[in-house]
Amino acid sequence: MANLPMDIVNDVFLRLPATTLVRCRPLSKLCFSLIDSSDFVASHLKRTLETEEHLMILLRSPRLLRTVYLDAPDKLSDVDHPLQTGGFTEVFGSVNGLIGLTNSPVDLAIFNPSSRKIHRLPIEPIDFSERFIARENVFYGLGYDSVSDDYKVVRMVQSTHKGDGVVESFGRAFEIKVFSLKSNKWKRILLLFEVQILFIKLYYRLLYRRGNGVLASNSLHWILPRSRGYIAYNTVIRFDLASDDLGILRYPLELLHEDDMDIGVLDGCLCLMCYSESSHVGVWILREYEGKWSKFITVPKPETVVSFEFVRPMIYSKDRSKILLEINNGKLMWFDLESKGFETLGIKGCEGPCNAEIVVSSLVLGCKGDPRRAQEKKMMLEGNKRLGGWFSVQGIQAEVMSKAEELSKPKPLPRKMRLCFCFFLMIIFSASAYDPLDPNGNITIKWDIMSWTADGYVATVTMNNFQTYRHIQSPGWTLGWAWAKKEVIWSMVGAQATEQGDCSKFKGNVPHCCKKTPTVVDLLPGVPYNQQISNCCKGGVVGAWGQDPSSAVSQFQVSVGLAGTTNKTVKLPKNFTLLGPGPGYTCGPAKIVPSTVFLTTDKRRKTQALNSKNCRFCYYSCESETLTENEGYNSQNTFSIGPSKRILLSAQFARLSLYSHVLDKRRFYVNGAGLFTGVTVALYPVSVVKTRLQVASKDIAEKSAFSVIKGILKNDGVPGLYRGFGTVITGAVPARIIFLTALETTKISAFKLVAPLELSEPTQAAIANGIAGMTASLFSQAVFVPIDVVSQKLMVQGYSGHAKYTGGIDVATKIIKSYGVRGLYRGFGLSVMTYSPSSAAWWASYGSSQRVIWRLLGYGSDSKATAAPSQSKIVLVQALGGIIAGATASSITTPLDTIKTRLQVMGHQENRPSAKKVVKDLIAQDGWKGFYRGLGPRFFSMSAWGTSMILTYEYLSKDNLDSSFEMLTVPSLTYIFILT
Repeated sequence: MANLPMDIVNDVFLRLPATTLVRCRPLSKLCFSLIDSSDFVASHLKRTLETEEHLMILLRSPRLLRTVYLDAPDKLSDVDHPLQTGGFTEVFGSVNGLIGLTNSPVDLAIFNPSSRKIHRLPIEPIDFSERFIARENVFYGLGYDSVSDDYKVVRMVQSTHKGDGVVESFGRAFEIKVFSLKSNKWKRILLLFEVQILFIKLYYRLLYRRGNGVLASNSLHWILPRSRGYIAYNTVIRFDLASDDLGILRYPLELLHEDDMDIGVLDGCLCLMCYSESSHVGVWILREYEGKWSKFITVPKPETVVSFEFVRPMIYSKDRSKILLEINNGKLMWFDLESKGFETLGIKGCEGPCNAEIVVSSLVLGCKGDPRRAQEKKMMLEGNKRLGGWFSVQGIQAEVMSKAEELSKPKPLPRKMRLCFCFFLMIIFSASAYDPLDPNGNITIKWDIMSWTADGYVATVTMNNFQTYRHIQSPGWTLGWAWAKKEVIWSMVGAQATEQGDCSKFKGNVPHCCKKTPTVVDLLPGVPYNQQISNCCKGGVVGAWGQDPSSAVSQFQVSVGLAGTTNKTVKLPKNFTLLGPGPGYTCGPAKIVPSTVFLTTDKRRKTQALNSKNCRFCYYSCESETLTENEGYNSQNTFSIGPSKRILLSAQFARLSLYSHVLDKRRFYVNGAGLFTGVTVALYPVSVVKTRLQVASKDIAEKSAFSVIKGILKNDGVPGLYRGFGTVITGAVPARIIFLTALETTKISAFKLVAPLELSEPTQAAIANGIAGMTASLFSQAVFVPIDVVSQKLMVQGYSGHAKYTGGIDVATKIIKSYGVRGLYRGFGLSVMTYSPSSAAWWASYGSSQRVIWRLLGYGSDSKATAAPSQSKIVLVQALGGIIAGATASSITTPLDTIKTRLQVMGHQENRPSAKKVVKDLIAQDGWKGFYRGLGPRFFSMSAWGTSMILTYEYLSKDNLDSSFEMLTVPSLTYIFILT
């Protein structure tokens, strides 16, 4: 071969099938280099597609993959692949010699059956919230993006929505994610509702046999047939691989009302198969993409087929006189376009039904990350060191390629940068270490000693998820702890330790786990009954008590040895950690509680644990070392239980960050800004009335809010109720950003500060939220005070002897001219004394009042209620909490607000206005009751802000979902709106 010109060698190799070329690679380094070159791979693929040579049929039965050349159907070959585990492997597409394989929604690969090269896709979870039941079907598509020269996998998950626990037959959603072979990463595209596809709620459902995408014109296509009995039309949706856009393809008018349709591709053109008649199938074709559909052929029913269930055109014969059809998912038959006759494609050795795919013989598949490829390059480099001349150049090229791949690998960010990034996300996505929307939420873990053994005890460990909204989703919980002595786990029921550890010192009976710090996970469903206990074996998935109490419990049993056999000698575990997908849970101090009482299965007898342990998880920490990419869990801080003999693990967790993919952020913030403006417009007149009541002089006859409104409308009309509105809106955004930033940076620290205190959960939550709210208000006053000074002067201009102004700029100019910039900060101290306690009082009373209301309604953590509260009841409780919080905050802070307002609107001609003078004048006019001027409007304003915030959030969270949306904790709008 060395004597042959390279162009001849290249031309000969281009004519060979890929399977032969793979066998030729080891012959020499020249063959190796030529066959593996990207130019040769592209040229070989191009020639194969143009000549239609070396075409293969991939046959897939439930457990086998086999290939046969179309020109030689008597030579059947088995195909082995790494996903072959004895179970069912699905093939979900073919393009340029590559096929898509899957064993499960998270176990996918791109495989070349000719070269036997495979690329395993990174595991990507399916993200749907508790508002959806378990997924119905998962659909895939494999395609080639010619624009970016990239192979992509599209995964679409269909799930059904449930309202108030009842599955809605029409509420389906499709989560779409795309994998790029170039980047080796998944990308979430969107969570798609039918209403978002067609702008009206139609009744569509992808059927499983139609689920895999059909590739044509750089797009993948799915058909959405209408469900029978509904007024809707068939639709073809397309996903553009280049732009990641989802759209609708024009549909033949003649087929709009057909009930049974399929989609396929023939010679690069989309086809629609209509099964309206049992005796034949109509095939429509789209020869020019986005052009007009035309009737192609009518396929009669062959005599050997009882009925048509599925027909798919696959490929033309070389003379284009016949079409190969796959009929009823198993029969391959040539259909003559002229005679309308059928001829069975006989494949020797193929028995039983086999689904088919046309696959070209190619060498395509990026080898990044393939260990065999790395070993080949290593051998090549070693061989080149021993050889010289021309091969040394190739060795240098291979070494450069190796270094380039090494440099292109992503490196983890430094720890400080990761922490800064985490802090940045906290600010942007409005985190909350405590969830005021669910102040009673917690996870409780009980460690109950049930009986003594020869060298230890048997304990039942129970996990109760007392959250109203959030589930522990797949891959489930992981529980860890540290033994106080040298304990071992002899056996477990309902769970298992992830590692056995070193048990070499034991002879005979070997413990289940000998590690000092065991890690335990739940068993998967379907384990033998002798390994089960009640409420176990759910794969670590635990439902939310507020949504489904029956699924909110997880339990396992553990037999502990070398532990002591009495309460005096036993030391229960310490340093517990609870891991779960997404945000983690950290723990507070231990507390002594009574032993747990159990009810037997027949509910006729109560038993009591011999010993119980108790400890509380109360906040999340972002200071973990494990903030790395692609981790399914977050690490937690641990805690020490201490010597207490009876401890209950009570874990109140809170999600630290809103995930950026939860909402369609553009719509969320645009709609949020619009709703915020609407609420401001609605409530701004109340602020004007309150301000006028507070600054009215003694000789003004208006003594009530209604008389003030009447006077404003009489003198100034409706515009008088909105004086200063422009100033407030202009300064609101920066002020609320400062408030939000300060709130998030202090909330976690506040919870850490109060966690060691021996206080009840609501008390700790009230103190921590009060501290955070007070601190945030303190910082936000840097912007709020000038806004208040200017806007309030505009509100009262011309009223009770106050000066008139042409606008906000005129007010600011005159104040600065008389007093300098500090004049804009008149009453800053009083503002801090007013807003900070007001914010603290609002947050503290809001969380505490909700807890009381839920208990009064029978939904306390110790209640026996089994029915989940409806969404309307949840919103009602939240609204009542906002009203109570408004009443509490306004009654505490109205006196300070009255003094502050009067101080800020004093005329600029007065000399050195002071709070002392304001107090004296107020007492002289109305006595001590004067300090509560404007209490009614202020109470109404604060309560309305709270209630409207809850209702606005509920609307936004439902209307602006983008993907995997879960019932969130308090988002940014919560903190933006609750500003008095």
